[in-house]
Amino acid sequence: MSQEKSKEEKSKEKRFRGKVAAFLHDPIYKAFDIRGHKKEAERIMEKVGLVEYIENKPKAPDTVGHEKEAESKQEEVGLGEYIENKPKAPDIVEHEKEAKNKQEEVGLGEYTENKFIDYADHIASAMSRIVVKDFSNNEQIKVDFKDTEFIDILDENKKINIKHYFSKEKVKEDYEKIIDTVKDFNKDKQDKYDAAYEAAYWFLWRFVPLIDGIEYLPADTRAPNHSIYDHLVQTSAVYACITDNKVPAFLLFTINPVQDFIKVARKTSDLWSGSYILSYLTFKAMEFIIDEYGPDHIIYPNLLFQPLVDKKIIEKLKDYVKDDVNKLQYNEEKLMIANFPNRFLAIIPFDVNIASKVEESFKNAIHELSEFISQKLGFTSYEKIEEHLLSYFQIYWAILPWTDELDINSETKTSHEKAIQDYRFLVSLSNDNELLEIVKFLTENPAYKTTTKLGSVYSLLLVLVEKLLAARKSFRNPIKNLFYESDERKCTLCGEFNAIIKIQDLCKENRNYRSLINLIQENEHLCGVCITKRLFPLFADEKLGIKLKFPSTSEMASIGTKIINQNIDPDFIKKIQEIQQKINQNSFSVPKLKCNPLFNIDGQWLIKENYDKKRIKREYGVEVDEDKLKEIKGDLEKYQINPSRYYAILMMDGDRIGKWLKGEFNLTIEQSIHLKVVEAIRKICPDIIYKKHPNSPSIHQLFSRRLSHFALEEVKKVVEDEFYGKVVYAGGDDVLALLPIDSVFACAYKLQESFKSTLSSKATASTGITIVHYKYPLYLAIEEARLTEKLAKNEFNGNSFCIKVIKNSGEIRITGGKWRLIPRLLNIIKMFREGEVSSRFAYKILQLVEEQIECDTCLFNIELKRIFYNSSKGDKSNFDYIKSTFDFFLEDIKDNRKSMVYFANFLVIARFLASEIRADDFLKFDESYFKEDYKVGVEG
Repeated sequence: MSQEKSKEEKSKEKRFRGKVAAFLHDPIYKAFDIRGHKKEAERIMEKVGLVEYIENKPKAPDTVGHEKEAESKQEEVGLGEYIENKPKAPDIVEHEKEAKNKQEEVGLGEYTENKFIDYADHIASAMSRIVVKDFSNNEQIKVDFKDTEFIDILDENKKINIKHYFSKEKVKEDYEKIIDTVKDFNKDKQDKYDAAYEAAYWFLWRFVPLIDGIEYLPADTRAPNHSIYDHLVQTSAVYACITDNKVPAFLLFTINPVQDFIKVARKTSDLWSGSYILSYLTFKAMEFIIDEYGPDHIIYPNLLFQPLVDKKIIEKLKDYVKDDVNKLQYNEEKLMIANFPNRFLAIIPFDVNIASKVEESFKNAIHELSEFISQKLGFTSYEKIEEHLLSYFQIYWAILPWTDELDINSETKTSHEKAIQDYRFLVSLSNDNELLEIVKFLTENPAYKTTTKLGSVYSLLLVLVEKLLAARKSFRNPIKNLFYESDERKCTLCGEFNAIIKIQDLCKENRNYRSLINLIQENEHLCGVCITKRLFPLFADEKLGIKLKFPSTSEMASIGTKIINQNIDPDFIKKIQEIQQKINQNSFSVPKLKCNPLFNIDGQWLIKENYDKKRIKREYGVEVDEDKLKEIKGDLEKYQINPSRYYAILMMDGDRIGKWLKGEFNLTIEQSIHLKVVEAIRKICPDIIYKKHPNSPSIHQLFSRRLSHFALEEVKKVVEDEFYGKVVYAGGDDVLALLPIDSVFACAYKLQESFKSTLSSKATASTGITIVHYKYPLYLAIEEARLTEKLAKNEFNGNSFCIKVIKNSGEIRITGGKWRLIPRLLNIIKMFREGEVSSRFAYKILQLVEEQIECDTCLFNIELKRIFYNSSKGDKSNFDYIKSTFDFFLEDIKDNRKSMVYFANFLVIARFLASEIRADDFLKFDESYFKEDYKVGVEG
């Protein structure tokens, strides 16, 4: 028997019923038939039981009877002419009131008007479209579907001729299947809270985008630069913000610190944990908004196709559509990728309590983590861990209402004026501001008089909320005195908080003891933050279903050797496995090596110097037979197994992403709307069409979806499936991965090409590649990788790579340049490996650069030629290739001295890599990796 619903449950049910109606207010194939789309939308709403949202909704039988009786009474008193569409007699009013009472009895009383959906539709349209009337005749401009090209607003080179791309019948058939599924959601549901329409909304939000090509179905053929799907979810989000007579607002939320938290790592699993914890906490902070209002309210990052969100959808829909939910069975490898940035932007009803609930949601996640870690450690109290985490993570948020009040019932539309006034005051006092000029055109021009203007100031509001958050962050949160207490021992990993756990403190009766001593070294004393990071893989396993299999640094260094040893004696493998079992060590390699016979052998056991009895006793507390160790060392020599001791850390970051988000790379208005509309605007205000299209939620969502696709699909495919690497995190435009030195350069090149092809032909990325010894402290290596990536952006001016080699001897070499130098580097490595260029050549050029004070390039070129022919075979084509490579440095760096230094380091690094690379598969050039220069001077 169903229980009485609470006020909150009724409100949520009402909200999601309305959101479903808002989503269905336009059929997705509207562009095929503009004239008939309203009737089609009404048919669909009636089908799913939302007749209260239909403008000419079917009347209930008792209502029809009342109207007939009223008509008879009107005729009796001689008022028959008023029967249809005329002022109603008093008894008619009473009958309508009675009919509304009947609607209320069946739970539909609050839906007697659909004006909020119409208003939300107008706001959503104004946010994303620049469409005017033909000012010469004051009529709407009409653009036929067959004359429409879908415009990619991020890339002028991408256009889709939708006439040839779509079949209306196929689109309609696929959409109808989804509607038929939704239609059955509320059958036989007698729960305390009727969640059928909430589930229906989640289903529509997640499954409609699976209709083939929907991202190219325009919401409006006059401005075919955003999809109908984006318009529908925006309408739904705005509707949920205004339905209770509230106003929409932005909530901008951020968690700090980021880099400092991630880099503090002793193990590769620490590195992954730091990245994932930040991503997870961002998701948990968003969760209140997602659950109460829907995933469409998060503008950035876009949540569509996110594994953690799909995991939530499976739970929400499991009682409704089991067959469809099976389509969402996500790949555990994708779930393992830390994908959420440390900030999000949401549209919410203006209510500070919502922001407080978001903050509470974040703190609840911290509490859950603390309790879990405490339980695993066998502590009775979690408070110290929670204290450390809450003091370490700083959260900041800003909430900005879009307007003071809605103008939904007003003849004059003034809800936008406050935003313009605030923007002028805080950003630009003059009118000489491109964004302000466009917004003024959109809000003041008579051609827009029939449209609500609140959506037109969306781009101004974005600027204002960013300034508001920056102002908030200038006032630092108070930090408790946990960093500076000196009575106790400091954490040996981060050195900031007092240590609260060491291995000696663990109770041996604790059932988790064995797994814990494998995670915490004997000499480690860890604080609440670092112990959470260290034990987070256990949380990920139990709570998220992620079984962490992260390779060690020694494993990454040995991958090249494993690639070239596909046929190895099984008895030799068995000997090493016995050592691993004795010390209770789990070994994980990269996914690409899964079928390799050495897959389950950790790379450190392929390195001779690690077979030291004292070291094994010190690190693992286990005695191993000396003769057994000598036997394995002999086998390593016998089979000529000698891995490199170096591995690579790749850190990639998209260039000028902040400018992308601000809309500085958007197409112009002329490029992003239909020619008929361009011509109409040209008559009114010709200069406007040459300005950048203002930012919109559609642009943000498209941008975010592409970054998400790159992170979840392309990064893993390139790094792990092609180049034997392991992704640590991929948060959209930024990537951190571990790779063998054999494949890292081809991977870096392919990765930035993939980034460009996914996002836009105008997009570029910079990458730092840091090569370190496998025993080099990981937290220092990560810091060096971050600095190397910054050098690529700053020293080499972006759209570049930078390589830093830190040898075990302490020698450091740095080089870099534009991406065209990567194929050159691999070619020159191959020259050194095959003896076509003498190893002495690189060091003599380095000596020349170090001794040459003047930056005379003519003299340098003469010496370059002399040294090459004195130290190498003298192949002219090889010299020409090296000489032209130096010319690239001169062109790209514009500083003769720096060009010489980086060129000399380039050669020295190539020589070093020639001796360290074991698998030369990635020195064989494939046109799919390199678009230019891939065969020059070697195979040509």
